[in-house]
Amino acid sequence: MFIKKVIRFIFQNKLAFVSKHFFSSSGFRIANKGMQLTSAFNQKAVYRQQKAWETLVKTKNIESRFDVKNLRNMISRNLSSVDSILEVGCASGYNKSIFFQDFQEYFGLDISRDALLLGKQNYSGVPFLQASSKALPFKDNSIDVVLDGASLIHIQDWKQSINEYFRVSKKFIVLHSITLSSVRSYNFTKFAYGQRISEQIFLESELNSYLDLFNYDEIIKLKNGGYNLVDLVGIETNSYTWLIRL
Repeated sequence: MFIKKVIRFIFQNKLAFVSKHFFSSSGFRIANKGMQLTSAFNQKAVYRQQKAWETLVKTKNIESRFDVKNLRNMISRNLSSVDSILEVGCASGYNKSIFFQDFQEYFGLDISRDALLLGKQNYSGVPFLQASSKALPFKDNSIDVVLDGASLIHIQDWKQSINEYFRVSKKFIVLHSITLSSVRSYNFTKFAYGQRISEQIFLESELNSYLDLFNYDEIIKLKNGGYNLVDLVGIETNSYTWLIRL
């Protein structure tokens, strides 16, 4: 028992910067009601996240990830003709150099002040905004693409964020790295880059039903793979990237 506790401590605190796609079992536990959690990364978590992505890019391991391949596929096949993109949950902006170099206008939005400060250091001249996804500081139909960059899974009142995405976007909404189950929704806590945060598993039929309240042309769904939490929460799950064409 003691050895198991030591191993868990190492995974939670020393290896917490490793992507969830590689150590999906690291630091999970069921959420307690009333637990004080935040989805805003602190400075230490921000730097760990940035370091993890820099390592992935430097070693080219990033090209082997299905979530990266799927997002590249979405962009090249559907978004090549658009000009402006808003990335919700941009963290320190590392996705800009990986995916969004060719967009005329890129806006990064996050609720973490520490993440945005690092982003401004790394990418001078890029507009980084501190705001909530539930109250986007943009006019109606003002951005070609609203991309939720693995942020929605950490938002308790996710329906309000969806409302805002449809309000602001003119052409596309991308829900990147959403965790889905065909059984039921589920909420738990995990360690991400050394910080405890809440994470949401969406019941796929519920998410579909809510999206159907809005007007859109089609949804393209790509399976990212590699994120089955059945051993941890008791239900089959997987990660997906959805593109909603308006």
